[in-house]
Amino acid sequence: MQKKQNSKSDMAKWLGESADKKILLEHFKQSFIDKPLTGKFHYAFTYPGEKRCAELLYTMRVCVFEVPTGKTLQMRGAFDGLVGIRDIHDKDILCGSYNAVTEAVNPAATYGGFSIVFHTHHVRLHYVRFDKGRIVENIHCYTDKPCNGALQKICQALDIAIHDIESTRDMICRPLTEALVNQLYCELLCSLHSAMDETSKLARKIKYHLECNFSENINCSLLCDELGVNRSYASQIFRHDFGITMNDYLINLRLDAAQKLLASSDELKIAGIAALCGFQDPGYFSRVFRRKMHCTPLEFRKKHR
Repeated sequence: MQKKQNSKSDMAKWLGESADKKILLEHFKQSFIDKPLTGKFHYAFTYPGEKRCAELLYTMRVCVFEVPTGKTLQMRGAFDGLVGIRDIHDKDILCGSYNAVTEAVNPAATYGGFSIVFHTHHVRLHYVRFDKGRIVENIHCYTDKPCNGALQKICQALDIAIHDIESTRDMICRPLTEALVNQLYCELLCSLHSAMDETSKLARKIKYHLECNFSENINCSLLCDELGVNRSYASQIFRHDFGITMNDYLINLRLDAAQKLLASSDELKIAGIAALCGFQDPGYFSRVFRRKMHCTPLEFRKKHR
């Protein structure tokens, strides 16, 4: 019994203090959103015998490191499935299985990092900073639900790409990671805003649902049926609050996601990008893309690469 209590105490100490989601979102924004992910990617696999992220979807972690300029942090972990030590520099990204376990070789190191961990029942945001081995800041918060919809699709695609040890892995994982963190940040912001304005609660609920599930085979009529609201009424309040129709907003979400993936990688196929962004028919995706962007997806990629 005593051993179990100590384990809980160690876990609480390691997680740090629970903090307001707004505080963690500011760290999230500074680490992942304000600047592009330019650091080196490091991939941490599960240990032999453990199940992969895609099988359980509760151990995926993405972390951006903070290391003093000109300094090198040495981390021990199961990198690419083999236990070893890696040199980590400022803005490097750790991506992969949470149960791969990583720790600083030098316990007196000065470093920090912001982690996003996808668990079974929630997503955890965690920021920690050490100064010569002493914890300066250690805070976390949880989301109300696990990743689903667009987040789940991207998370599973990223897990597959991580385990494909090829020279093109970075070219696929970097845009997928950027898509993952941008989608999560958007959903978390929308979740906060939806609770702030009761007068437009329904419009925000519809907007939030579209932003979370645009990659799924959904349309606005089915969404209104699911929410139990009249389509005409929902369209009216949505357009009043956001200045755009629900259908156009859904298409814009899908096209925005597609543009980011097209501009970030030559390795992802057009049909694959269409599927990730909620277009069931690649031909329809190309027609809508051309109508909105005045060029084909392939022409857009060539222009922005």
